Amino acid sequence: MQNNGDIPDLEKGERFLNTLENEIRREEQVAKRDRVEFLSRPLPDRVQSGWSLSPVSLQRSKEDPKLLELHTDLSKSRYREGDVLRIHTTFIDDVDGFDATIVWEGSDYLLICPETSPDAVLSSAGILTADPGYLNLTNYYLSALEDCGATTVGRELILPMLVGELQLELEGHLYDEALDEAEVKGLNEAQADAFASCVACSHAYYVQGPPGTGKTRVLAEVVRTLVERGERVWVSALTHRAINHALSAVKKTSPHTKLARITDEKNEVPPGIDVYGFIHKSPLADEAGGYAIGATPFVGMTSRLRDWECDTLLIDEASQVTLPLALMAMLKAKRILLFGDDQQLPPIQVSCPLAKCSELSILNRIPLSDMHTRLNVTYRMHPDLCEWPSRQFYDSELQSHSSTATQPTPFSDLPNRCFWVRSFSIKQEVESITRTVLKLLSDGARPPDTIAVLTPFRSHARKIRNALRAQNLQVRVDTVERMQGQECEFVLFALGIEDTKRVLTLADFIFHPQKLNVAITRAKSGVILFAHPVLLQTKMFGVPGTQQRIWQDLFTTAKDLNI
Repeated sequence: MQNNGDIPDLEKGERFLNTLENEIRREEQVAKRDRVEFLSRPLPDRVQSGWSLSPVSLQRSKEDPKLLELHTDLSKSRYREGDVLRIHTTFIDDVDGFDATIVWEGSDYLLICPETSPDAVLSSAGILTADPGYLNLTNYYLSALEDCGATTVGRELILPMLVGELQLELEGHLYDEALDEAEVKGLNEAQADAFASCVACSHAYYVQGPPGTGKTRVLAEVVRTLVERGERVWVSALTHRAINHALSAVKKTSPHTKLARITDEKNEVPPGIDVYGFIHKSPLADEAGGYAIGATPFVGMTSRLRDWECDTLLIDEASQVTLPLALMAMLKAKRILLFGDDQQLPPIQVSCPLAKCSELSILNRIPLSDMHTRLNVTYRMHPDLCEWPSRQFYDSELQSHSSTATQPTPFSDLPNRCFWVRSFSIKQEVESITRTVLKLLSDGARPPDTIAVLTPFRSHARKIRNALRAQNLQVRVDTVERMQGQECEFVLFALGIEDTKRVLTLADFIFHPQKLNVAITRAKSGVILFAHPVLLQTKMFGVPGTQQRIWQDLFTTAKDLNI
C-alpha cells in the first residue's frame, strides 16, 4: 500500500466515507421531500402527471394466480416493467395497501406481482389507486459504509483503492498466458488486452465497451477462465435484465460452467440457469471448485448471500451503478472488474442534476489510472453510422469492422443512413412513425423485429405503441433506458416535443448526451430521427446549451425525409 500524501490512510478513508454518508442522506432527504410533495397534490393532478393511476380494478391472473391484472386507463401512464406500485384504498399509508412490481405492460392493463398479500385490498369496496412505490435502502447503504471501516477487506482493499493508495498491478506471466489464449480464441487486439488484463490484475480493472464492440463476449470469456481457475465469481449489475444477459453469454460460451441466479423466484431467469433464493440452499454452497453466480449488488447485504464471499466481483453496465450500491457487493470480493461505458447511461439520483449524475458512477469514483482498456472495433454499426458517435464520444477511436459495410440501407431508393422527419405536433409525429414503419416493412422481406422505436418519454412510447398496434404492427417501442445493451437493424428515435416551453422545462432531461449516444448506437444499419424544429431552435445557455449543440451537430448530418 502506498501513502503518497501527508494525510494518514485512515483519515483519508474516514473522510471519504463521511462524504459518501452525506451523499446518501441527502439523496434520502430529497426523495422523501419529493414524495411527500407529490402525494400532497390532488388525485386528479397526480393522475394527469402519469405517476398515479385511478380508479383501478384488480383481478387474479388466470395464467398465474400469484399475479394480478391491474385494469385502468393507461393513456397517460409513465410506468413500465420493473417499476413498483403502491396499491391502496384511500391514502398512501393505508395499512391494507400493498406494494407490487409490474412484470408485464399491456395496452389496457398491467400484470403485477404483489410483495405481500393483497387479500384485504381485493375484498375492499373502496376506490383503488396506484401511486409510485418507495423502496428506501438508506440503512443498507449506511451498513455497507460501516462495514467498509470495520472489516479487513474494507480497511485493506476497498478504502485504499478508493482514495488512490492501493498499488494496482498486472501479473506479467498471467497476462502473457491469457493473451496467447485470447488470440487463439480469435479476440481482436483490444479485446485480447482486456481479457488478459482482467485475468492478470491484482485488485481492479475497467473494460470500456462502446456499442457493439464485444464487451459481453470478453466478459463471458473472463468468467469462464476464472471459474476454470477455481474461483468463485459474482456477476452483478443494476438490473436483473443485465445480469441475465451476462449469464446467458457465459452459458453460450461455456455450457458446462457452473452457474446460478440468486434472486427471488418471481424474477425471470434465462433458460438452463438454476435459480435459488439463498446461496446456502443451492448445491454450490458446498462446491469446492469454481462457479459463478448472478445477483444484484443489494443481495450482498441480505441473508441471500449470508457468510458467502467471492474471489472476483464483476459488475456489468457499471456506468449505471453508484458507489454506495457497488459497496454492498465489493465487501464480499477480493478483486473488482468493471465492465461498461462511461459514455452511456449514468445512475439516476434525485438529489443530483442529470448532467452531473455520471460523476456518481462507480466508473468515476475508483481511480483506476491506466488499469483500463477501451474496446475500439464495433461489429454493429455501419461505418457511416459509426463516424458521428466515434467523433463525439470516443475520441475518433471507434471504428467499424469490415463486415458491417454490406448492411442494408433503410430505404432501397435512398443511399443515406441517417434521416430527419420534421414533425410539428405529437399527433403528426405518431402518424409519421406509423407510416415510416409501414414503408420499412413494405417489401415483406424485413421482419418487424429489425425495427425499434425509441423515445425519452414513457407516455409517448405508449401513444406510439397503441398507434402501431392499431395497424397490427408488432414493432418494439420503448424508452432509451430499457434499450441499453441491445441492438436492431433500424432505430426510429422520436423526441415527443412540440413547444418551446416543454424544451426549456425538460432541457436537462432531453439533451443528455449519453442518452443520445445510447439511442442512436442501438442501430446497425440506419437511424431515423423524428423531432419538431423547436428542439434545436430554442435558445439554450449553460450546460443545456452545450449539450444542445451536440444534438444540433447530429441533425446537420441527417437528410430530410418526407414520409
